[in-house]
Amino acid sequence: MAVALLCTAACASDDEDEVVIVEPVHQTVVMFFPWSTNLKSAFQRNVQDFSDMIARRGLKGERVVVCMATTSTDAALFELKVKKGKCVADTLRRYKNRTFTSASSMASLFSDIKTMAPAERYGLIVGSHGMAAGRQ
Repeated sequence: MAVALLCTAACASDDEDEVVIVEPVHQTVVMFFPWSTNLKSAFQRNVQDFSDMIARRGLKGERVVVCMATTSTDAALFELKVKKGKCVADTLRRYKNRTFTSASSMASLFSDIKTMAPAERYGLIVGSHGMAAGRQ
């Protein structure tokens, strides 16, 4: 059974009274890139690689949503979509004066994603520094 979720003006509707129905898809992949002073170009390259793949392959029952921090307190939430054979970024929401370092702020972000990009299931890709500890 398909369930339609309602999305208010935060979903880029120009008409305040207009209700946008967002149909759920099979899967939404979320790419979360928190603020980093030296990883931003790598994060942007990851998004570009996904965009190139989406432009070639298209989207089949799936969505790709990106949350990219642009400063330590600002971020953009956007969806990668196919329009006229090209991959475009459709901004869903901008966050100002907000960090994503607490459980409540992350829960709020995931709630936004669930509303704006409903799916039967979700996948999460997180970009960050990592350290590997070798076995001896």
